[in-house]
Parts: sequence; C-alpha cells; structure tokens
Amino acid sequence: SLRDPDKAIAALSKSLELGGGDELPTLGRMETLLRQRAKWPELADVMQKRAEASMDPEAQAQSLVALGQVRLERLSERRLAFEAFRDALERVPTSAEALTALRNLMRQEELRSDIIDVLEPLAESRGDYTELLSLYEYKAALSTDDAQASAWWRRVGEVAENNTKDGARALTGYGKALALEPDNTQLADDVARVAAASGQLAPGARLIEGAAAKSEGSAMVELAVRAAGLFERAGDASSLSAAEALYKKVLVEDAENATALGALEALYRGRGDKSLLARTLEQRAQVEMDPTVKVALLAEAAGLHEQRGDIKSTMAAWEEARRADDTNPD
Repeated sequence: SLRDPDKAIAALSKSLELGGGDELPTLGRMETLLRQRAKWPELADVMQKRAEASMDPEAQAQSLVALGQVRLERLSERRLAFEAFRDALERVPTSAEALTALRNLMRQEELRSDIIDVLEPLAESRGDYTELLSLYEYKAALSTDDAQASAWWRRVGEVAENNTKDGARALTGYGKALALEPDNTQLADDVARVAAASGQLAPGARLIEGAAAKSEGSAMVELAVRAAGLFERAGDASSLSAAEALYKKVLVEDAENATALGALEALYRGRGDKSLLARTLEQRAQVEMDPTVKVALLAEAAGLHEQRGDIKSTMAAWEEARRADDTNPD
C-alpha cells in the first residue's frame, strides 16, 4: 500500500467505516496521503472529520485553520474557508492563525460584514481598541443609512479620543459623522473639542465649515460662528481670512448677530483696517438699542472716515449720531 497511495487511502477509508478504534491516527494518515496526491476536496472532508473527532479545543482549532487554508487556497471556497476560521475561533478565541486569516479575508467584500461580526466581540473582550477602530470604520463604510453610518463614525471618534488617544483619527471620526448629520450640534461640539485638544484648529474648523455649508438658517449661523472661532484661534493669515468670510456669511443671515459683529470689529482693529472697521461700527450702531452706545459707535466711525479723508462718509456718520442723540431721553 505504501507503493500505491490510492489503495492505502481506500483501505484507511474502509477502516473508518468499520469503526471500533481511535479515528484520529487514521484520519491523520489519510490527510497526509490526500495532501500528497493533491486530492483537495477529499482532503477537506477528512480535515473536517478530524476536527470533529478531536476532544482538544487547541487541536480542533489547528485542524480548522488548516481546513480553512485548503478551502481558500486550493478550492477557492471563500465562504467555507470563512466558516472554518470562524469555527476555529469559537474553539480558541485567541488563535493567532485564525485571526490573521479572517483579517486577510476582509478584502473579500461579500464576506466583510460577516467577518466583522466575528472579530468585533473578540476585539472588545481583549480590549483591542486599535482593531475595534478599523472594524467600526468598516461598519460605517458598509452602512447604507446615513444615521447609522454617522453613529459608527462617532464611535470611531469616541474610541480614538478616549482609548487610543489618537487625535487625528478622533477628529476624522467626529468629522465624518458631522458631515452626515450637519445639524447635530453635539457632533460639532465633539469636533471643536478634539480640534482644540489636539492642536488641529484649522482642520477642525474646516470640518464644521463643511457642515455649515449643508445647513440653513439658525443651524448654519451656529455652525459658521463655531467654525470661525476655531479659525480665529488658529491665528494664521489664511485662517483669519476664512474666519472673516464666515462672520460675513453669518451677518447675511442674521444682521444683528453680536458674536459676528464683535469678532469682525476685533479683526479689523487688529489689522488696522479703518475702512472696514468703520463700516462694522456702523453695522453695530444699526442694531444697538442704547442711544449712548449707538452715538459712541457712530462717533468712532466718523473719526475713522475722517482719518481716511472720506468727508461724505464722515458727515453721514455724524448725522446719524446726531439723530441717535436726539432720541436719547437723557
């Protein structure tokens, strides 16, 4: 029989049918002969029986991993290979070979969701937050519902912020969640907090700015003000220019927005722009209810116009100040 492997395989198979002894040595010999003869379907069947016959979880897991490799590499049976690797992890959840095999199978789109369902609880049980982040990112990408995808991206942000201390990944997670739910002010808070804590003020501002572009009314105003504030804190010329544009956008929607008016006033004072500062002071005066404050704003605006040699604007500002002063009961 040694000179005729096929006869040896038939004899061993007959022995298994008759039973009456320990199957594992017989299955092991059959496995060796079938591998030598490259009889892959028959080999897979024998390996399955060997895994089922063993009483040792470690041995079962090893057999199942080997079975999965045969199904994957020799038979192109990806689904059955996945099942073998999954079953190996049910016996030994820490099996490095099975874990590696499943991670490699993640490249197969049709198996990805099932693989995630296997790997996620295992990663949670061992506190492997790095792997959890990757799995949550996959789950977000696989989600067909925006709210569900946003929830997974927010989970990415939370784990990256609190567990792996990865500010860049946390900002990406919260930012992607905000892009899907631009009116969610809590997500905007999350982006702003992580951006400030991780020194990513301008990137965080751009994420909130993107959400503002998708919003309208009061939601747009709130997001734009928040983004502009981060740009201001970033402080470079490009960021300050972006902040200015956002505050102007806010005033188109809400001409009385005190935050935007005050911020623009500070920006123009800081760079010594007398023309724009004067106009901003006049805008503030238009919405100011206190006549004394209104007169002071217009008087400063008039002085700035005069310094610039703009007599017409100077006279107009003084005239407006006079009318405001006439309404002052004091």
